[in-house]
Amino acid sequence: MKKLISVLLLVSLIGAMLCGCGKNREMYTEDLAKYVKAGEYLGIEIDTKSKEYTEIHKDFYDADMADNLVEVKEGTAANGDLVVIDYVGKKDGVAFDGGTASGYELELGSNSFIDGFESGIVGHAFGTKFNLNLKFPESYLNEDLAGKAVVFEVTLHSKKVAPELDTALAQKMGFADVADYEADLKDRALKQFCFVKVAGNFSVTDYPEDEIEIYYNSIKKYYTELASAYSMTFEQFLTANNMTEETFETQLKEYSIKPSMKNEMYLYYIFDKEKLELPKEEIEKQIAAAAEAEGKTVAEIKKSGETYAFEVMAVKEITLSYLVSKAVIK
Repeated sequence: MKKLISVLLLVSLIGAMLCGCGKNREMYTEDLAKYVKAGEYLGIEIDTKSKEYTEIHKDFYDADMADNLVEVKEGTAANGDLVVIDYVGKKDGVAFDGGTASGYELELGSNSFIDGFESGIVGHAFGTKFNLNLKFPESYLNEDLAGKAVVFEVTLHSKKVAPELDTALAQKMGFADVADYEADLKDRALKQFCFVKVAGNFSVTDYPEDEIEIYYNSIKKYYTELASAYSMTFEQFLTANNMTEETFETQLKEYSIKPSMKNEMYLYYIFDKEKLELPKEEIEKQIAAAAEAEGKTVAEIKKSGETYAFEVMAVKEITLSYLVSKAVIK
């Protein structure tokens, strides 16, 4: 009897492996070799003095600093500054709709406003108020303002600049000290460099339908809930945006879901090819980090029913760490 049980157990395990269920995960359980044309991914050369690596490193650093900008209230505004302003736009002495904002952050030179607005701020001292006499372009979409003379009453509060990296800032970002932060920064840059190189050697021939539907249903649920918050049905939301569900689904899948899936498929392909392991603790770590960042409990995060997203994050982290461990770093 024991022998029969052992044979049946072996058969069931083989069956599970063949159908992909033995991967013990939610996403990309099929053999991705059916969809991915793989190139070289081991032994990626990384020259840490190269322009490509330096730019990736700088992008991560700038993003980190952008989350910790400090205000400067001395001096005058210059092109390229990220300034903080209040403004009220008036036509014939009356404020017009959409022309008022408080605490608005504007990068001077970004051409986000009509001609003369941003250049008119340049040279003014922080803490001052002034008027900008401007004219909307003839082609402006709002016919009530097109070609019309207006006055913007502007209060220039300050500019925001990147802080100096010191121990206090490093600790604020969750690191022990500057060296600890810089090690993490380098690790992220190495992983991104590896991924960019690997992605350039891979291509996708097709996409697994199950994952497409998982993502589509999740995003549709989000927009359905968003519409409900505005007392609309999903169908009314689509109508308001001049879309049918067919066009919504097609555009979402082709221009958002599939491009994102492509990168995930490369990582899952390598994960399976190299027989990497996915400890449950790694997924739990990703969930815990998300809970802390969103000010929620782990239970609240799990209740969403979309823990597959954290599996994807865990697989990404494990696979990129593996690729860096196999890279040739100069």
